Amino acid sequence: MIGNIGQPTALSDRPYLVLNCQGQVLQLELKQQQHVLGRDRTRADLMLPEAWRAVSGVHAVLRQKGDNYWIYDGDGQKPSTNGLFVDRTRITSNDGYCLHCAYLPIQMFGK
Repeated sequence: MIGNIGQPTALSDRPYLVLNCQGQVLQLELKQQQHVLGRDRTRADLMLPEAWRAVSGVHAVLRQKGDNYWIYDGDGQKPSTNGLFVDRTRITSNDGYCLHCAYLPIQMFGK
C-alpha cells in the first residue's frame, strides 16, 4: 500500500490522505485533529475495505499538530500487527512520522 498526503484542492480546502492497495485507490479527507485508520468499524473513522487484509483493525493514528499531520503505528500505544513503514523506515507508536504536504510512500504491510 502506498500513501501520500495531499494539499488542499479546488474541491476541498482540507488535507487528504491517498492510499493505493494493488491499484485500488482511496482518498480520505482529514477533517479532525485525530483520525484512526483501519478496518475495525467500531474504532476507525478512516475505514479501509476488508479486502485490504494487510491492514489491521486499527492500523494507524493520524494526529494534527499545527499545519501537519503525524502518523503513528497502531492505536498510538500498541503497535499494529504488520507494522507501519514510510520509505522502508519503521514508524513507531511513540515517535510517529510527520506527513508533510507531499508524496510519501507509506507501507502498511510486511515487516
